[in-house]
Amino acid sequence: MQRTIELDGVRAIAALAILVFHLDNRLLPQGWLAVDLFMLLSGFLITSIVLTNGRTDRFLRNFYLRRGLRTWPIYYLSLAVVFLVSALLRQPVLGSLPYYLTFTQNVPYYWSTSVPPFPWYFIHTWSLAVEEQYYLFWPALVLLAGRKWVIPLSCALAALCTAARAGGAHWTLLIARCDGFALGGVLAMLFDDTSLLVKYRRHYVGGFALVGAASIGIALGLWSDAVVPTAAPLVKSLWMLAVNCGFFGMLGLVIVHAGHPALGTLRNPSLGYLGRVSYGLYLYHPLVFMALDRGAAALKLPQTMALGFVKLGATVLLASISWRFVERPILALKSRFPYREEHVGVRRSVRHGGVFAFAAWSSRQTDPPLPSKTLGVPPGSTPAAHDEPSSPGVGPWATTPA
Repeated sequence: MQRTIELDGVRAIAALAILVFHLDNRLLPQGWLAVDLFMLLSGFLITSIVLTNGRTDRFLRNFYLRRGLRTWPIYYLSLAVVFLVSALLRQPVLGSLPYYLTFTQNVPYYWSTSVPPFPWYFIHTWSLAVEEQYYLFWPALVLLAGRKWVIPLSCALAALCTAARAGGAHWTLLIARCDGFALGGVLAMLFDDTSLLVKYRRHYVGGFALVGAASIGIALGLWSDAVVPTAAPLVKSLWMLAVNCGFFGMLGLVIVHAGHPALGTLRNPSLGYLGRVSYGLYLYHPLVFMALDRGAAALKLPQTMALGFVKLGATVLLASISWRFVERPILALKSRFPYREEHVGVRRSVRHGGVFAFAAWSSRQTDPPLPSKTLGVPPGSTPAAHDEPSSPGVGPWATTPA
């Protein structure tokens, strides 16, 4: 999918919601919902990349290398800082460090009711673990099944997720949090073909508006029963699904109306910049908040709104420095792993799915590139902003300190 500038604005708003929630959850009690919006954005992004570039030479290798260049550097940099800080503060980390090194910090919840302890200012990365686990299976599954199965597979995944949550699966597990990714996959498929969008634009608008309005109505109807600590797992799960469907309708309308004057705020350059650095905002903010809280305590300063603004400003500054001097230079290395078109035989094998698609992953390009027939980023020229990860945050019923 061609870059939709408005989505950078959506990312920025979601990132700020997470920061405000962690700053003081009384200011935005449901700010944690932004994590599911980010996961839907991620599902849309990843599925769009697969649909657009899945037929290219050595796609999976390039996909994972490009993802690694985007997500790993500042994650491991932050983890190293946490390790050093925890050593200075005499906090235990060695027992659980292997989980964080391998993005499996949430996995023990599959067989246990607890996970090994780790400093609170890094446990929010459970959501990055969920994304990395999603990357492992979804691109290959889409390539194997073919694009005609994307929507059925996505719907099945959302249903499985809803059932898992209702059955008591912990909310930080992929199986209990993948409905956002799944709905993002549906969204990517709906916008995969420009001809359909042009022909049925009114239907798209009406459909997204109907789904969004109905979902918001259902979520509001379940609100009082879903947000209390004693809520039944089934009610919580259905409420979360309704929220995600509301996000689905909202994002669909934003994409359909991209460029419309009414969405001018989402195209604001400052908001767009915050969207581009949102990964750093998310990753660094607990560390920044913790450092400034300790400094304020040492100086016997009260927790005031002014201190809150200092925390937000320091987080934006650190994320900007990281973007300028760490992330952007590393992202330039993506040019070494471009998505290049393969010959027509490979294009067809991937388009229709099946085991023959695997031949495309390791074959060499033998014919000149063919133009893309679907709405998407031109092969070999994916915009950096479109190839960015989401920036997940905190989840429902969390006990992470604000």
